[in-house]
Amino acid sequence: MVTAAKGHQSLKGTRTGKNRTKTFNQLIGKESKQCEIPISQLEQFFKKTTSVTNVTKRGSGIKKNPFTEQELAVALKKTKDTAPGVDGLRYHHLEWFDPDHRILTPLYNECKEHRKIPSHWKEAETILLYKGGDESKPENWRPISLMPTIYKLYSSLWNRRIRSVKGVMSKCQRGFQEREGCNESIGILRTAIDVAKGRKKRTCHKCLKTKVKILAFADDMAILSDSKKQLQEELERMDDDCTPLKLIFKTEQMR
Repeated sequence: MVTAAKGHQSLKGTRTGKNRTKTFNQLIGKESKQCEIPISQLEQFFKKTTSVTNVTKRGSGIKKNPFTEQELAVALKKTKDTAPGVDGLRYHHLEWFDPDHRILTPLYNECKEHRKIPSHWKEAETILLYKGGDESKPENWRPISLMPTIYKLYSSLWNRRIRSVKGVMSKCQRGFQEREGCNESIGILRTAIDVAKGRKKRTCHKCLKTKVKILAFADDMAILSDSKKQLQEELERMDDDCTPLKLIFKTEQMR
């Protein structure tokens, strides 16, 4: 089921200690928009964009040992008290209910042993966040699924184990990394551009002639320029340099 993100309420009765981000957005007048696109149109659009892809099946080398209470404590400590799922439970509720992790740990190990999880763990509420542009177009709304925290914590345990396997994460991936993420990469690229400009060179985009396997850009490309005109010039030059290398340069998400 797809629902729209609810708008912010008035400041009266707001508890800043529970959700500081929401309170700040209210203070600066930044309110979330509500999607008015028909559900049938949204479902048809996102079915195409989230179609199943072929994944090569191979051994992952993940450890077979049972989950431990210490693992659960570390994973729970790393979580942020974000929006809850359909059950309304947040991470601090799990911490209060099972402070020593002696209940959840055996539960997660049972799920691991039988390779199954309770059906209600798979239930989610999907909200749509406005990205910008024409509000009548589905591509301008980003779907976010609010899963139960008890399921997200279980996924976090697996995530930490998968990430511990050497080589399982692509070296080309920059997003969703604890270190050396998109911000660091953009900072390096911005510095290179500034150096090139300081030397009165056209741009530093010619560095693309070096050996590059995969070149990827985030939506944050816009921060590399001080104005829309400069951004357009940089995008056009980058596109010119990508073409000889048979690289596809898409600008739709960078404006």
